[in-house]
Amino acid sequence: MACYFGLVIKTIACWLYKPIPIPINPTFDHKDITVILPTISTNVEELYQTVRSILDYDPVEILVITTKHQYKYLQELFKSMNTSNLKLLEALIANKRVQICAGIPLVTTRITISKPSFLI
Repeated sequence: MACYFGLVIKTIACWLYKPIPIPINPTFDHKDITVILPTISTNVEELYQTVRSILDYDPVEILVITTKHQYKYLQELFKSMNTSNLKLLEALIANKRVQICAGIPLVTTRITISKPSFLI
């Protein structure tokens, strides 16, 4: 009997649900976003595609945080991209938590997105 009660409640909730419409003048836009991208990736082409796809959304800043070993290679790659909103930072150890903590103090926007480097 109790399982049917839950079913009835969920069915009524489904019928009554109405999504909130997108406002004409939204309070957030792409200029309110900073992306933190912790990476230890050795696949430079994959990382390049990931950063390019993020740049299409024109965030205020993209903070790519990597290890000392990868820093040299990525620095050359990002110089060739010729964009002003891309910063490369170096973390002491290859740990996602440490890398994100290195980037958070540099965030000046209202929204922060942490994105894995292997997702395009």
